[in-house]
Formats: sequence, structure tokens, C-alpha cells
Amino acid sequence: MKRIVLILILLSAGLWAEVVSSDIVSIPAVINLANQNNLQIQIARDKYNIARAQTNQAWSTVFPKFSIAAGYNKIDSYQNRLSNTAFSSFGAAFANVPSINMSAFGSLSALNVNDIYSAKASVSQIIFNGNVMPAIIASDYGLKAAQAQLDFTKEEVYSNIFSLYLTIIQLEKNIEVLEDTKKQFDQILNKAVELQKNGLATQMDVLRSKSGLASIKVSLINLKNNLDTLYNNLELLLNTKLAVRKLDSSIINDLYQANNYPVDADLNKVINERSDYLQFENTLKLLQTNIDIQRGNYWPTVMLVGSYGYQNSTGFSFNDANRDWSYGINGNWNVFDFGTTQSKVDEAQANYEIISKQQEQMKKSIDNELTNNLHGIKAAKAKIESIEEEEKVNIEATNFTRSRYNLGDVTNLELIDAHNQLLNARSKLIEAKVEYALQVIKWLKSIGQLARYVEKEYKL
Repeated sequence: MKRIVLILILLSAGLWAEVVSSDIVSIPAVINLANQNNLQIQIARDKYNIARAQTNQAWSTVFPKFSIAAGYNKIDSYQNRLSNTAFSSFGAAFANVPSINMSAFGSLSALNVNDIYSAKASVSQIIFNGNVMPAIIASDYGLKAAQAQLDFTKEEVYSNIFSLYLTIIQLEKNIEVLEDTKKQFDQILNKAVELQKNGLATQMDVLRSKSGLASIKVSLINLKNNLDTLYNNLELLLNTKLAVRKLDSSIINDLYQANNYPVDADLNKVINERSDYLQFENTLKLLQTNIDIQRGNYWPTVMLVGSYGYQNSTGFSFNDANRDWSYGINGNWNVFDFGTTQSKVDEAQANYEIISKQQEQMKKSIDNELTNNLHGIKAAKAKIESIEEEEKVNIEATNFTRSRYNLGDVTNLELIDAHNQLLNARSKLIEAKVEYALQVIKWLKSIGQLARYVEKEYKL
């Protein structure tokens, strides 16, 4: 894909120029806090670790299994006692029969094994199983899907961080504008009071100035309250407290330093960069492989097995008389199960079809998202240019009105109105520039490049 070149209009130097210091929290610092503490990222990372462990488990089935066992068992058996009694009675009954040798019965009656000592080593190796290799392939797709989910989670968190970060900056700049306007209204009010004393202004002029100043104070209270709420939301997202509550507004200039913006995007290339689409893609492949796993149950399982050990009643001693060993090939074939296997195959096929349709729907949504974001960037750029012109005109109008006010050619109310118009234009310009920045972030996210951009740009 062509390098996506994006522009962010530089904000006016007087309004946006700030020096980054230790008292300001930069966007890289915030993102680092998110990578360390955000619960969504931690959960996605744990899911990836689970998928990796499951992949290791799947691969382990193709390798030989070796086990050893040993035991000591104390036995007090009812069957043992019954056989002793039976053989003793049977021997007594035939004791006077000369043709019968009773020594063997005597040995049996004396048999009373109360202790069993055993030890055994066993080995097994799968020779053929119809679902081993499909399970390994499926686990690999599961691992890729988990990685895609982790990447997508990071993009979601980064996007939310940028949204809150830029919105906070917008509020802080609006507060700065209002604070500056408040100073201007203080001067207007003082001037109106002075003029009233000299009979050059009316009581209405003073009251109107006081009303405008009070309205600004109320707006400042509301904005500062909203600012605290946004900072709380940001800290909730980060799952930690910020050292200071002051953000770096120079991010507006640092994000992009190019001089144009994207005009088109190749959908087929974009979907290969979108982590949420890749998650769907690998999940779909996993479900397709799961169909093969279920079909593998139609085939027999063949294993090579062997064991070597002993059992003894007199202790842990090994000799030819008490040893046992075996080796061979064992097979198991589920020939008929009343449709259980086929039902599982049908279920796996249906799950595959559901995800396949959802993937198709997602592709259409991504195409629509790209189109909307392109239009959004263009509209935001045009909006900034128009409001900049409006601000320029209002600055000239305010300066002109102030000059005429000092000469006594215009009223106090006209000067207040001119300041209100300038305040409105400046607030709209701040909003438009932040809106443009957010559109850029949305565009990067829509082409699957936000996490890559952040990690590369900020060397995370």
C-alpha cells in the first residue's frame, strides 16, 4: 500500500505553543502506562499465552509418552480369607485319602498375601490418529487468532486513549481562551464603571458587562468539572493514576508533518492489515480445520505400546520370577456410534458457516468505514480553513471595535458582542482542529496501522 500521508493543520502559535516539561504527561508516557496496566490488554495477553500453551499441548501428542509407576499396597482381603478357610476345610476332608497329595492344598491354604510391591515403566507412541494433525493445525490458527486479538485490543485501547487525550486538550484550550476572555471582560467592566462615574456610560452598560463576566465564570466552572471527569475516565482506562494532570498539546503538531492526506485505499490490502479481520480469518481457518478433526473420529487409532516391571509380595526386589513385560500394537476403531460423529461434523460445519458470513459482513463494513473516514478527513480540513478565516475576520473586527470604543464611537454592548463573536470563533477552531486529529486517528485505525504507527513513532 502506498504510504499514507496525513496532514494536521498547525494550530496558531499563540494559542497552542507549549514547552513540554516534566509537569506534562506526553502521549508516549500514557500509552506505556496502558501497555503495563490496562486490563483489556492484560486479558488479551493472557488469552494469547493460553493459545500458545494449547499449541504446545497439540504438538506434544505426536511425541512418545514415557511414564513410571511404583507402589506399595497393604491388603486385607475378604476373598483371601475365604479361600484360606475353604482350602483348609477341603484338605481336612481328604486327609485320609491316600491317593491324594495334600501338599499342594497346604501351600494354597498357607497363601496369605497381605503386601504387594510393584514398579513399572511404560512407553506409548501414536502411529496413526485421524485428528492429531488437524488438531495441531487448528491450534496454530488459534495462536494466530489470539495474536490478532491482542493487536486489535491494543488498537482499541490506543484509539480510546487518543480520543480522551485530544478531548482533554480541547477542553484545556477552551479554558485558556475563556480565561483570556475573562481578563478582557474584567477590563471592559472596569472601563464601564469608570465611564459611568464620568457620565459616559449607563447603568445598563455596567450590568451587561457584569452579566457577561458572570456567564464566563459559570462556563469556566462547567468546563473544569468536565475536565476532571475526562481525566478520571483516562485514569480508569489506564488503570492507574497520572503523576500530573497536564497533557502535551504539541501532539497536534507531532502526529504528522506531511502536507497532504489520503485520497483512496485498497480494500483488499487493508483487510490484510486489519487485526480484527485477521482474527476472523484465522478463527475461520480454525473452524474449518475443526471439521477435519471431527471427521478424524471416523478413522481408527493405532498405538505402539510397551511396559516393563514387576510385582512382589516380599519387598522391592526384582527377579525373573516376579517380573512382567509386554510390547505390541493396539488399535481402536469406533465402527458405529449411532450418528454421534456425524452430528459433531455437522455442528462444526454450521459454526464455520456462521463465522464465514460474519467475515463477509465485516469486509463490507470495513469498506464503508474507509469511505466515511476519508470523507471525514476532507470535511474536517475544509472546516478548519473556513473557521480560520472566520477567526481572522473576528480578530480584526474586535480590534476595530475596541479602537472605536476607546474613542467613544461604539457602546459597551457592541464591544462585548465583538468579544463574544471572537470567543465563539476561537472555540470552534479548537474543536475543528481536535476533530481533524481524531479523524486522522480513526483513519489509521481503519487501515490497521494505528498500533504499528504508535509503536514505531514512539519506539514502544
